[in-house]
Amino acid sequence: DLPSSNQLETILRTFSTISNLKIKNVYFLKSFVLCFCFSPDDDDYLFYQFSISDLTTPESIDVSTIIGRGTDYDTYCFTDGSYLYLTNSGNNSASDYSIIKLLYNPIDVEITSVSSFSIDTSFVKTDSSCVKTNNLYTFESGSLSAFNLSTGIKTILGVYTNVVGKI
Repeated sequence: DLPSSNQLETILRTFSTISNLKIKNVYFLKSFVLCFCFSPDDDDYLFYQFSISDLTTPESIDVSTIIGRGTDYDTYCFTDGSYLYLTNSGNNSASDYSIIKLLYNPIDVEITSVSSFSIDTSFVKTDSSCVKTNNLYTFESGSLSAFNLSTGIKTILGVYTNVVGKI
């Protein structure tokens, strides 16, 4: 049996001593498992990593100088396999469309800030999203949209009424 996110969450709760830590996203990047987590006790977003060959020993990645604490803006994290993208300027802004781009380096156990930018203000955070070829694609309320991560411009790719699903 392979571990589930539930098992990883239990391991992270023990490791971090945060009894109600929640895993928001799990990514398989650069031969590591990267977990984007939330601590409701102090409205803090955290990153932990596991080597793909050892899913019992997590490492904490210090992002305290990048991610805001104390107020929860329901920050979302996306990846294109090379970079991470956080909404709300990494929980430092109430604006969902304010994005920070981060570089993940698992060997040095670090995440560093690359840039910050805004995309079209009509952006709605959704789990039905992905990043590919410099675009953040979303499928929300039947509308498939692309937000260019260089210009911020939104392009509606199609409207599909009565279609339910995720991308």
